[in-house]
Parts: sequence; C-alpha cells; structure tokens
Amino acid sequence: MKIDEKEVERIEHVWRNDFAQLYEDRPRLYNLLKSCTLDIGVIEIEPGIDMNVMVFYVQNETLQSWIEEKMLFELQDRFAELAGLETLTLAVDVEPNNNTDDEIL
Repeated sequence: MKIDEKEVERIEHVWRNDFAQLYEDRPRLYNLLKSCTLDIGVIEIEPGIDMNVMVFYVQNETLQSWIEEKMLFELQDRFAELAGLETLTLAVDVEPNNNTDDEIL
C-alpha cells in the first residue's frame, strides 16, 4: 500500500525536528535521529486497518542491537504519540553496505 507523499514529508519533519529534540540531552542519539535514513510505508494488517511502518538505519550491528534492546519501544511509543500515528511499527536496521563496528550511544 502506498503512503501519501505529503504524509511522508510530515512524518520525516516530525522525526528530524520535534522527535529528535526530545533527545537533545543525548547528543549522539540526537544526531542519529536528525540524520538517519528513514523508510516510511503503510501495510494493511486487516481489511480496512492500516499500520504505519518505519525503519530507521544505523551504522552497524552493535548500535542496532543496543537500540533494539534498550530504546526501541520507548522510541516507538514516543514517536507514535508525537506524530499522531495510532498504529506504528518502528524498526531499526543497519545501513546497507555499512557494517563497521562503532561505539554505541
């Protein structure tokens, strides 16, 4: 299912500005949220019921694992509320062709 381009722009704006601002006291996380690549889409989970799906990309598997274990549910809940997305699935993945190990946030 295709998502409206204006809605994608709105979601990206909320993510990079309002949402990232919530983590300003954590500079590395703030910078990641401001600059990461996003994939935004919608899937139909049941007839007439759509779910927003977002994937944000990080530099390496270590960071991905850390976010999945420590932050993902918080990020998902806070962003869904801030962006007004009742049904949201948020995921983190490693940027394609980028699997170097870096420090975690």
